[in-house]
Amino acid sequence: MTNLSESILILEHFARQVGERTKIMIELESNCVVGNTSVTLLTTFVNANILDVCSYLEEFDEEFGVTSEEEFKERVHMIKQITKPFIKRIRSWNDLDNVRNYLIAHNRREKRKFVDWDEIFAYNIPKSVPEVCLLNACL
Repeated sequence: MTNLSESILILEHFARQVGERTKIMIELESNCVVGNTSVTLLTTFVNANILDVCSYLEEFDEEFGVTSEEEFKERVHMIKQITKPFIKRIRSWNDLDNVRNYLIAHNRREKRKFVDWDEIFAYNIPKSVPEVCLLNACL
């Protein structure tokens, strides 16, 4: 297996996972599921999507095209040019890494300070189901 094909498989895996969770989120919202169970599920799916999107971007930046075999580099460069607006849109949610690093991975602590719900909603990340759908479409 080539480095490029490995990278494509990894990117496809993350995109598929985000897509599947997004479908479930749409289903939850369209069925007007309310209560703690719905909030818990939606929060879990948003957190998992953030983790996977951050991993997707790392793979896209650090492996896809970077470690690809020489014979594929020109095509990968073309693909990166075509997908540039989509990646730029994903990066416009510029707190994805902060949320992953501080809130998800370290128990709602940003640099040892507890982050309450009001502060979490201030982070620039996809928060609504339509925003999550847009994020999914960009992958």
